Amino acid sequence: MELLKDYNKDKLEKLFDNFYQYEGKVIQVRNYNNQVIEVPDGDPGTFKKVSGFFMDKNHVYRENLTKDSPARTIKNKYGNSINNPEAKWEISIIEGIDPNTFKYIKEKYDTVYWQDKNGIYVKKDGTLKKLEHADLDSFKYIGFLYGKDKNHIYYENEIIPIDVHNYSLDTWGFIKDYHRIFHYDFEIGLDPETFEVEHYNLIKQPIILRDRTGKYAYTRSTQSDAGIVKME
Repeated sequence: MELLKDYNKDKLEKLFDNFYQYEGKVIQVRNYNNQVIEVPDGDPGTFKKVSGFFMDKNHVYRENLTKDSPARTIKNKYGNSINNPEAKWEISIIEGIDPNTFKYIKEKYDTVYWQDKNGIYVKKDGTLKKLEHADLDSFKYIGFLYGKDKNHIYYENEIIPIDVHNYSLDTWGFIKDYHRIFHYDFEIGLDPETFEVEHYNLIKQPIILRDRTGKYAYTRSTQSDAGIVKME
């Protein structure tokens, strides 16, 4: 909900960042694109930011583009991406999450996993999605965007087929059991028993891997373009 442009600025009481209390409501003042946005059902006394999301005693919220908004970013004259001043934003309630028990798991500033009394959630596409098969009591974060519970290993919102009772995770994010190796969401089809990382640099690829069958060049920026090729 967007407020009138002629609101009384003298009545603003700052909460944090660009959020204010205004006549008993919580509003966001976005000077870059000249928007004043009301937080739906927001409670000024308890409203706060929690690791990329917002919450109060009533709800958990996310910041997102409206359905009729132009793109979030545009290209400037140099070909670089910049924020689009014409983009239209809103603060939306994330339904189904209990704000009184909502918290991030382990990493405050770089987490992908959250929990409440009802379950485990993962950050995906700017919102929180419930991990339907996750066990609340045993779930924990193990690093490199992996999570685990008593039954499964997870990468973000996907279960990856690694034995949760017999796995190892190295310092480069390769996770393996006796049968398979994964790097994030990409399966590395090498021999787990003799697998080694010979050279690792995500910026200056390829990453060099080795097993009993030889040496391999591995490249990736996303799961869809990841690939591994045997070196001569």
